[in-house]
Amino acid sequence: MPYRGAISLDPSASRESILRVLSYAGIFWLALQYGSDSRRARYALRALAAGSACYALYGLGVAFLGLERTLWFEKTVYHDAVTATFVNPNSFATYAGIGLLCATAVLRYRFERGAPGAVGLRLRLNYLFAEFMPRNALFLAMWLVLAGALLLSLSRAGAAATALSLLVFFWVLALGRGVRLRKIVLSSIGPALAGAALFLLIGEGLERRVLDTGADWQRRSEIYAQTLSAIEESPLLGTGLGTFGPVYRSHRSEEIRPGVNMAHNDYLELALELGIPAAVLFVFSIMVLALGCALGVRGRGRRDAVLPAVGIAACTLVGAHALVDFSLQIPAVAATFALVLGVSVAQARPVGGARAAGPHPLRRA
Repeated sequence: MPYRGAISLDPSASRESILRVLSYAGIFWLALQYGSDSRRARYALRALAAGSACYALYGLGVAFLGLERTLWFEKTVYHDAVTATFVNPNSFATYAGIGLLCATAVLRYRFERGAPGAVGLRLRLNYLFAEFMPRNALFLAMWLVLAGALLLSLSRAGAAATALSLLVFFWVLALGRGVRLRKIVLSSIGPALAGAALFLLIGEGLERRVLDTGADWQRRSEIYAQTLSAIEESPLLGTGLGTFGPVYRSHRSEEIRPGVNMAHNDYLELALELGIPAAVLFVFSIMVLALGCALGVRGRGRRDAVLPAVGIAACTLVGAHALVDFSLQIPAVAATFALVLGVSVAQARPVGGARAAGPHPLRRA
């Protein structure tokens, strides 16, 4: 039979990967329409916080009961880490981190809505302990469950990326409102203390993983070097989306064990599969959406600025973790990120352009 040329080394794998990316784009588009009303956007964040907290609670229950199972499957790896329904703890850490961001945003919004007249540190602390915490005990419990499961996943990069994203969330909110540096630092103290306390209580395993970073980094640096070597062979067109596994096996050195199907760096993997120009455009498109959220923080009211700020923080989380892992290649993580980014971009528009509450746009259609 005549040979039919293709730009991809494995057209079947590329078609499957393209279908996944289009699915995530579809979720983003639907979230963009759904989140055009601020009430629905906030509902989406509450639903994501609650759902991810349920997964985290399941993971903690399985770990503490010593069941060594992921759903009905026996665990074969990562016996000492909380993974919930995920196989890889790093992927679960990214998912739990996004849920933690959503829970933080919900709590921040409710605090600002409930204490508009509490001026001064003393009045705000009084409102926090006397009214806010009793009324929002459920979401505070979700926050603690998600933070605890994240630490017990023993994912070093996941914990660091989530901490960075929370810091970005509070700083973007403060900077967008022209708040002074002193108040920005003060607004970050509460979550920082809560995270530090949890780390002291249950972070011993994560601390051991941090101290053992050297050997793991050496193995990953070898993978990065081999991936860069493969990129040099086709820097413009790439080898085709979803073809990293077979391409890497042809470049793997004897020092690296077989079975590596991910580059542990999504940027390098994109450059290998799509080519450098297309990979840059792909990443740039996400950066444009994040920039839109950043501009929207200043354009929204005092309360609704929380919603676009979540989009910036979520981009920070997945973008930072993608430097050393492949969480965005897990459908649950990518779909959840697409939903959060969609409602955040929808709420990044100026207040005057926001759609009034009414029937669901798809229902009207």
